[in-house]
Amino acid sequence: MSGLDAATLAALNKDGINKDKAEEYHAAFRVFTRGSEIRVENLRAVLEGSFGASYTESDYQYMLRQFSGDQDTDVVTFPVFAKSMHSKMGNPAYNEAYGDAFDLLLKESGDVELTAGLLKEGMAKLGEDLTDAEAAEMVKAASKKNEFVKLMSESGGVTGGGPAAVAAGGAPAGGVPAAGAGAAAAAAGAAAGPGPAAAAAAPGA
Repeated sequence: MSGLDAATLAALNKDGINKDKAEEYHAAFRVFTRGSEIRVENLRAVLEGSFGASYTESDYQYMLRQFSGDQDTDVVTFPVFAKSMHSKMGNPAYNEAYGDAFDLLLKESGDVELTAGLLKEGMAKLGEDLTDAEAAEMVKAASKKNEFVKLMSESGGVTGGGPAAVAAGGAPAGGVPAAGAGAAAAAAGAAAGPGPAAAAAAPGA
């Protein structure tokens, strides 16, 4: 259960975001906060506390803008986050966020290929628990960065029905097994991706 109320779901539905997608984006939102807003301190806790990454204050402000539809703000609420993610994930150019997520998963290990153990550990930090079998299946198809990006995007994480739909319909061989994993990975990738220096080249910038 997502915990989203009927009014929020109805409002998002008017913007073309159905219940399944809203729940998927809510799972991604909860990667950063269990409250009602994402702030710089929430981003810092996940990226520095969980993944050992290091960013400047300007980087964190840029990340917030990625989640707010380029609005200059100190907080991002779920409805704003959902609309921004929906817009970005409808754009094939945004697939590069999965590449940034891949880099984030490998950041502390220094490895260049993803292992089942690293995938399980990283996705757990993003609030998605994979079984050993699910992690092994995914890594078999996508241990390298280009394979990971291709798998996540083709499974529907960006342009299709999304990981939730894949899971509900029975994941194909090498499919993304965890509902919400695609949105969570994309959100983390958006946060951990290029900073202000690359803002002009970023999708949706």
